[in-house]
Amino acid sequence: MPSILPLCSATPFRALFPNTLTLHSRPQPNFLLHPTCDSAFFTAAVRRRRPFRLPPRFAFLLPRHFAFSHPRRIITATSLTTLALASATAYYTYDPFRHFCSAVVRCSRAGWVGAAIAVDYKWSLRESRVFASEEEKKKVKSDVHKRSAEKVYEALVKSGGIYIKLGQHVSAMAYLLPIEWTSTMRPLQDRCPPTPLPAIEQLILTDIGSPLSTLFSDFDPNPIGVASLAQVHRATLRATGQPVAVKIQHPYLDDYAAVDMKTVEVIIGITTRLFPEFGFGWLSEEMNESLPVEMDFECEARNAERVRTNFKKDIEKGRTTLRIPKIVWAKRRVLCME
Repeated sequence: MPSILPLCSATPFRALFPNTLTLHSRPQPNFLLHPTCDSAFFTAAVRRRRPFRLPPRFAFLLPRHFAFSHPRRIITATSLTTLALASATAYYTYDPFRHFCSAVVRCSRAGWVGAAIAVDYKWSLRESRVFASEEEKKKVKSDVHKRSAEKVYEALVKSGGIYIKLGQHVSAMAYLLPIEWTSTMRPLQDRCPPTPLPAIEQLILTDIGSPLSTLFSDFDPNPIGVASLAQVHRATLRATGQPVAVKIQHPYLDDYAAVDMKTVEVIIGITTRLFPEFGFGWLSEEMNESLPVEMDFECEARNAERVRTNFKKDIEKGRTTLRIPKIVWAKRRVLCME
């Protein structure tokens, strides 16, 4: 049976252990355990009786007037810290968890922008609002269009990928949409962020099974063109020395394409319900049909060969200026052509 000396006040304890920092200001009964006590009883005694204490050398980690008033607060702080560290570790080391977190952020961003725009339109153009003149009404409507388009533009740039493709569709609808929308989305036609070289090397290794240096003797890390779904690099084949153009899909599209398309479909559906005159529900249907095909470069290679066959005689006889690059090889996310 371990022997325990009760200490009924803080003074004798501080006299015996002057180097211990006490973070509990209220006097409580404590226990000084004999060195022969077992660890299980020691742990139980500490949890029941002793306030939390921190060695002085670690005091700088806490705020100046920090104090634990209840052991549960210690447990809560420890649990939250452990959860935060575990989440950070999983985010940077476990791809499915990182993709899930990113998908939640992207969906939340799209939903928030959609809700903000709906509220803005409903409030600014409400039926009970009285305008001084028709010109004022037109100006208010134009301002709402501009504010909404700018919000959508910022969200599309942050999310990238399919959302930029959606913005490009919108910018080309000058015959249907207000000028405020098409002019705001127009910069998306040539302002797509490129994929960095390390991500490209990983994609080549994953899809083809060989490193970039094995396939190409020279590979320009700077793309000659960047679009919403892919980018193109100049390269030289190591096996033949032939100069080629390599079209590489942005790696993150595989992770977010399905979620992004579903999010766009939901947002457009809600917008159509709130604004029956919107009339662009077909946009999500078109994206759901065309984007999976556009993201399959093997399909693109087959289409290129089909067009070459159809125009073969015209090309040979010089009756057309159509030029179709020859396909060297093609994978679902990588296309190598002359």
